[in-house]
Amino acid sequence: MNPANITNRSSRTVFPSLEFVAKKTATNQSTPKLPLSGALVGKMLPKTQQFYNEKLRSKYGDAKGATVDNLVEMERKLDLKLPLSLKAYLLWGGNHSDGPLIGTDCFASDILGNTEYFREFLDENSITNPRGDDVIVFYFHQGYVLAWIYASDGDNPEVYYFAEGTTQAIAKETTIDEWFYKDLSGLHGGSY
Repeated sequence: MNPANITNRSSRTVFPSLEFVAKKTATNQSTPKLPLSGALVGKMLPKTQQFYNEKLRSKYGDAKGATVDNLVEMERKLDLKLPLSLKAYLLWGGNHSDGPLIGTDCFASDILGNTEYFREFLDENSITNPRGDDVIVFYFHQGYVLAWIYASDGDNPEVYYFAEGTTQAIAKETTIDEWFYKDLSGLHGGSY
């Protein structure tokens, strides 16, 4: 297998790595297209994408995604590989800051700052990080809800979160898709 590719073993679908796509794009070479609106988003964000298309798209328009170059730079600065599910979310809606999640820091431009704030947030709330340093904070809402993943947990990692005043300990959500589906549909209901 070419190390420039990422393989999802369960479906045997091969997606080019972000570095591979960025290099080909920068040199104007032909490269396979990342299946952003098709296989990758459909596979990694089925509930979120369906809910958005059925309930929110008419009001907010098409989701606005980050670029592959944005994600390559993010991976370089974090010194971590983004899981496929987070890449799918960011490439699909990672620049849609004027959409339904306005006021929430959950866009490509927010990830680095959110992640830098992680330790301080946990300290302020007297919480110990139960895991290693491969944390990526993809969601920060109004200064009191923080959601993160661990890069080492694979392509579709569990989401960990803490909400000041509403949870006593770190809680979990099954996937990034489930997190954003519940957030967009109001199922978190402010209680997380």
